[in-house]
Amino acid sequence: MIASKKQFFGGVGLMIGFVIVLIIFFSPVFGGKNGLDYLDNLYNSISKGSAYYIPKVKEECEPFKGNSVNVTLTMPDKTHAQQTAKLFEASDTEVVITGTKLKVSGDLGMIFQNCLADAD
Repeated sequence: MIASKKQFFGGVGLMIGFVIVLIIFFSPVFGGKNGLDYLDNLYNSISKGSAYYIPKVKEECEPFKGNSVNVTLTMPDKTHAQQTAKLFEASDTEVVITGTKLKVSGDLGMIFQNCLADAD
């Protein structure tokens, strides 16, 4: 009573193949873990390993220690200017606030180190 035997048996074959793959995926054949655990651990190791880059950047900032910098920054408003000034002052940098402008003078390496410590 099957109208199209070719399509029916093709579908049954694909369904059997899917069930076999599904059984293997959820069996502990990947080092004692199932496929879901294996792929979850793989994703976590990739995402966490590539996202934490601060120690490497700290090393790259070392050559900038001792370099003086004088910069004038324009902030969108006075509140942003005051908040940004606090970040610069934490790195022993001289900051002069004039309205929405910040005049920053200090050691570039120390500014970088402070930014990285704040980000970490």
